Amino acid sequence: MMHFRRTAAPAMTIVLISALMVSSLPTGAAHASPPVPKAGTVANPISSWIVSLRTSFSPSGKMSKTAERHQQATFAAAQQDLSTSISAAGGHVDHQYQSIPALAMRLDAAQIDRFRHDPRVASITPDRVMHAATTTSTSPTPHGAQAAKVDNKKINSDKANQIGADGQGETIAIIDSGVDTTHPYLSGRIVGEACFAAIPVPIIGGLLGKCGGGNGARVGPGYGRPCPWIGCDHGTHVAGIAAGNNGVWSGVAPKAQIMPIMAGVGDSVFQPTVTFLYSNILAATEYVYSQRSNYRIAAVNMSLGDSSFTSSACDAANLELYQAVQNLASAGITTVVAAGNDGYATGVSFPACLSNVVAVGNFDNFDVPASSTNLGHQVPIVAPGVNILSSVPGGQYDFKTGTSMATPQVAG
Repeated sequence: MMHFRRTAAPAMTIVLISALMVSSLPTGAAHASPPVPKAGTVANPISSWIVSLRTSFSPSGKMSKTAERHQQATFAAAQQDLSTSISAAGGHVDHQYQSIPALAMRLDAAQIDRFRHDPRVASITPDRVMHAATTTSTSPTPHGAQAAKVDNKKINSDKANQIGADGQGETIAIIDSGVDTTHPYLSGRIVGEACFAAIPVPIIGGLLGKCGGGNGARVGPGYGRPCPWIGCDHGTHVAGIAAGNNGVWSGVAPKAQIMPIMAGVGDSVFQPTVTFLYSNILAATEYVYSQRSNYRIAAVNMSLGDSSFTSSACDAANLELYQAVQNLASAGITTVVAAGNDGYATGVSFPACLSNVVAVGNFDNFDVPASSTNLGHQVPIVAPGVNILSSVPGGQYDFKTGTSMATPQVAG
């Protein structure tokens, strides 16, 4: 079930109308379904996998503290039991999740074959690689305050803001490449910064953390800052669209707090462009859930995905994230995901294919679906996403295009 903030409804009027317009398009009118579904990009070289355990799971957002602790203890016991067996077989446990029955592991082909049939294992999923859902970007320019503008009238968020639906008292979590917390469009409303950015490296036989000091997970001020590779301005741009405000122009929810979670990995030599590992996205999602008592979190924004083609729900194949999102939904937190920029007319990429997220497509300045946007019955909402101007690191602003830019207009 999709959960939307009641106060956000006015801001979505035009967007929902546009969604109806898109659904009426004949297949192939603006997009062509791919002749052969693409496989998701998988981190095979690092042999990193997510193992889901065959353990009873219930969304815990409305559980009593006692019931939640009992469920997590059950997960931990099952995880420890399987970890012992996998370690004895030569595998490596990299991360033990707390609110879902899953483990991040490094396994070779023989270990995968052996444990795939283990009665304790529900599934073994590749630790796939995802990318920012952006198609184009210009070079950052030092535009003034007047340039930092989302077209609030187009999506009616200006009217929503006027009646008090402006994000006051609410928080939007941005799982992305980090956010420039000192940017004048965003500063003063940053909370709960965190970083989850670990990557298995075969040559060292372990994990390489990208959160500073070789750490793969850190929480606290400064850890939500942008990563240093190509494309790391993405998170700052997304945050500005959702909740930017400089007193002249604003994002969709100009009084909302922003929770920046840096989940990108990269390397200045071997991987100069930021990417996102499934294992880190799971950890980031768990972190948001853990903060539900500290902040009134309205939505989680994930403007990222792979280029896989899925025309039906992919819940069973990605049980871990499905369960993590179920936890968020049970706590009243909506997960909003970019539909992808592959031009599919009848499908979306991962994780937009999950049935419990809100997948967002984009349209251009003429209210026509962008040629690159993914569409279909899994995309209930579209929003502006072509040449959107928003904040980028260093106090600057930049135009970007893609479902990445449409998604925070719904999250906000």
